[in-house]
Formats: sequence, C-alpha cells, structure tokens
Amino acid sequence: MRCEIFLDRYDRLDAGERPGPALRAHLSACHACRARIEREAAAISAYRTGKADPRLPILEERVMAAIRLTPRPRRVVLLRDWIVAGLVIALSMALIPLGEEFDLVKEAFGPRYAMPLSLVLGLVLTVYIAVFIGSHLDEFGAMLRRHAGRAHSA
Repeated sequence: MRCEIFLDRYDRLDAGERPGPALRAHLSACHACRARIEREAAAISAYRTGKADPRLPILEERVMAAIRLTPRPRRVVLLRDWIVAGLVIALSMALIPLGEEFDLVKEAFGPRYAMPLSLVLGLVLTVYIAVFIGSHLDEFGAMLRRHAGRAHSA
C-alpha cells in the first residue's frame, strides 16, 4: 500500500476506531507513516492536556484567518446539463397525455383533472426556470454588460 493511500484511509477512521489489518500491516512496515502517526497523536494529546506549544494558538489564528479569506466553493452546473434537464421536463410534460396512467386519471376524475395538472406542471416549470436563472445571474449580468458595451460603442 502506498503511503498516500494509507494516510488517507487512516485519517478517515473515527476517533477510537482501530485500523483494519491492511492499515496495521502498513503501519508496522513503514517507518515514515508510523512516525507521522505518532507525531500527530502526541500533538493531539498535548493539545488536549494543555501542554501544547505556546505558538499553537497563533498558528490556529493564522489558519482560521486564511480560511476566512478563501472563497467559498461553488458547485458548477454546466449550461448543457441545465438545457438537457429542461428538455427532459418539457418532453415529460408533452408525453403525459400519451401514458396509460393518464387514461386512468381521466376515467377516475373526468375533466376535473385538467386544471390541477396544468397548475402542477406550470409550477414545476416555473420553479425550474427560477432556479436556472438564479444560478446563472452572474453569467447573465456579464452578458448584458457586454451587449450594453457594444450598443454604446456603436
């Protein structure tokens, strides 16, 4: 087992959880990993007992300040994925009248089903469009600024 894999799996263990046989075998064979685990355990123990290095709070403040300065990660959904999802929703709405379940609903409720069904489908489409626009406001704003700049320069 490579050291990177070992350290990743070891770090995923819950507090107090014993490593499995593969991890124990690597730990007994690899001096570098064993030394690192011992240093980490000693640092954690010193921190818990209050015998930690006095520079540790300064380091902790610096790390936390750096974390506050880093931008929050954003999940990027490609425009192509949005278009595909929109097409799936539109296709599903168009194919509803062709399904067998539609005939069962039509028999059970008669013409009274049309209004609630239309409202639900309209609500689904409205929510989808609102989320799509809301998640792409930055892109739309940049596009509008580019077009406004072209209009003023012409």
